[in-house]
Amino acid sequence: MATLEVQLSFSRRRWSHVFRTFLPSVVIVGCSWISFWLHPSDVTARVQLCVTVLLALIAMSGNRKHLMITVVRAKDVWMLGCVISVALTLLETVVVNSILCGNLYFVKSRSTRVEPSRRRSTAWAEDEETGQTSFPETVAKRVDFFSRTLFPMGFTVFVAGFLLYYLG
Repeated sequence: MATLEVQLSFSRRRWSHVFRTFLPSVVIVGCSWISFWLHPSDVTARVQLCVTVLLALIAMSGNRKHLMITVVRAKDVWMLGCVISVALTLLETVVVNSILCGNLYFVKSRSTRVEPSRRRSTAWAEDEETGQTSFPETVAKRVDFFSRTLFPMGFTVFVAGFLLYYLG
């Protein structure tokens, strides 16, 4: 009686996924946080940045119908977390604009609606020169200030949880 023994060894190419998916998506999500550093009244620039980043992530996530895959993969969970992070950044822009317009219940203002500014998105030099900022603008700047810290911290928690679950 003859027997044949075959040993196969498989390994995943993790670094390929890291350099093709994970690092670029982290950079893209980080680019969306630039909107927190733009002036709160630069609504057009902030929305364009967030929407562009969101579309880049959606394009990066790939076409699942082509691959005929019906299960949820780790890449899908990762990309969903990135898309949610950028969508929350866009939502923060909406909240800041609502504060400036006086549409939120805790910020009552008699100011007019904030229109997209035609000036360049640079420092807040005009505000510093006059020394006068309205209450809604002060609240909007505080929301941006806290978002600069909270959003990266939240994404770091997501990355740590993802790595612990899938690599741990």
